[in-house]
Order: sequence, then structure tokens, then C-alpha cells
Amino acid sequence: MKTHLAQYLIPLSAAALLLLGFAACDTLNNEKSEEISQEELEIAGQIIGSSLSDTEEGLFSSLYDAVSEVDEEGIQTRIQERNRDQDQHRDHGRGSESQYEYSYNPETGEHSVWFIRQFEGPHVSRSLKVRNLYIYTDINGRFIQFPKRQQDRIETIDYKGTREGITEGTYRSNRFYRFDQFYLDGVSSASRIMTLQGSHQGNGEMNAEILRRDVVTNRTYEIEMNLLDIRIDKEIVQENGNLEDGITGFISYRLTMTRTINGETNERNLSGIIELTGDGMALLRFDKLQQFFRIGLATGSVTRPDDSDGSNSDRPRS
Repeated sequence: MKTHLAQYLIPLSAAALLLLGFAACDTLNNEKSEEISQEELEIAGQIIGSSLSDTEEGLFSSLYDAVSEVDEEGIQTRIQERNRDQDQHRDHGRGSESQYEYSYNPETGEHSVWFIRQFEGPHVSRSLKVRNLYIYTDINGRFIQFPKRQQDRIETIDYKGTREGITEGTYRSNRFYRFDQFYLDGVSSASRIMTLQGSHQGNGEMNAEILRRDVVTNRTYEIEMNLLDIRIDKEIVQENGNLEDGITGFISYRLTMTRTINGETNERNLSGIIELTGDGMALLRFDKLQQFFRIGLATGSVTRPDDSDGSNSDRPRS
């Protein structure tokens, strides 16, 4: 039986209503008498930056996997990467896959892949287990059995991906489990814009050095993200050789962080909106707060608007 992730995902027509709902939602009612410390905001930014980052196997790494070509021989990105090495804080390369397994179910249209991915770079290393499921369909909704050979026919991609592993950088380390589900429409050359619906869920433990505050801190966390009215300009992607510069839209998030000190456990709940600005960056906003951060989608780097010279950047792995 043919199933699509889209039936579980948020319709694009509801994006504006949800965006207004999140903006109006008073998620901090239970904590309004308690100040949110700058340290908590900083570590929240680090967690969200990592959860988005391609380099740290976040949402954008899953998105690259989602638009990759898969068969029994391996997984290969369809994006011709360029300009990556111009960012001195980026670790170039997607890493190597080993213990690769592949199967196809003609009844459901599911392509299933499993592999171990590892990467060692000058600023970050990562090791993880990945399981991805794909359903490719043409403009008439028919399954595509050979996506590498028939890539011009692909109109939609249903994708589910799980990744479990560790990333180690100069300024932060993260042990995590992540689950992404995406539905991409307009994949073929018939349209310039590709639309993306989906969600991200993750949990883990992060240790981070907050350079602005000269402290090292850690949190266990759970995070949920919903993608709202996301659009990918394929001409910009082709021109720049990356997804981050060609994507716009909004992501709503809910983050729960927990820390135990001297046997006392403290929990902090945060929510807000992430705006993808189409220039490789995102603006991270917190409900009820005026402060916001800028996040580099490729690396997950976190900066404040007053970091004009970059001297106060957290530079998590550079």
C-alpha cells in the first residue's frame, strides 16, 4: 500500500496560522517569575545550532541525504558542492560510509538504506549510525524504482531518517539521537521552486564552551521542530552548490533542557521561531524575549547581532 509522509506533516496552508499561534503562545507562563539566564540562552542557541547544522549531522545533513541518490551501490548527493572551503570554519566533506546496506520494496515503493558514517576534520569529527527510508514518485504519483537512472522523473520525495551518534568539536561536543521526516515536492526540472514540509525531533546531551561568558556548561535536552512554508530555490542551489543559500521559510521549535547540580534537577522550556533568510543563515528568536541569535546553517555557528567583528562568536568547532 502506498503511504506518503505528507499525510502526517503540516499542510503549507496552515503555516501562517501556526506561525501566529506560536508568536502568541505564552509558553513561559510557568516561569515568568524566574529570569532566564544568559547562560541558558547561550546553551539553547548551541543546541539549536547543532540540531540544524549540516556539519554536525543536524536537520540540514538529513536534508542533503533526502535529496541524494541511493541504490545498492551507495548514497551520493545530487548537489554539486562548491564554495564550501571558502568558509574557514567549515569541515569540507560529507564523510565516508561503511557497512552500507540497501533494499527496495516494490509494493510500498520504499528504498531503505543503512550505514555508518564517519568524518575526521580539522575542527570537528563525527561518527554515527544512519537509517534512511525514501519513496520517490513521478508527476503521476507512480513509484520510481531506479532513482539514479530516472532522476529526471522524480517529482516528490518522501523521506524518513534516523541518526544516532557523536560529534566532537573544538568548543562543543554532542551525543544525540535524531529523527527527521520530510516531504519534498517540485523536485523535477519542471519547476524552479521546491517546497518542503516536515519535522525534526532530537534528544541528547551537549557540552559547550560559551566563549562570551568564559564558562563550560552542559545540558541534556529534547527538541521538536516543525517546518513551515519552506521553499528551496533550485537555481540558487545550483549556482552556489549548497542548499543553505537557497532556502527560505520558518521553523517553529520547542526545547526542553535539563541540568542536575548537587542532586537538584532544573528544567527549562523554551520555544520560538527560526527564520531561514536565504543567505546561509537563520535568525533564532525566543518567545517573549527581544534577544535573537544568528545561526550559520552549514556549521551551526552562533553569533549575536553585536558580534560585528566576529570576536564574540561562539565558533563551536573552529
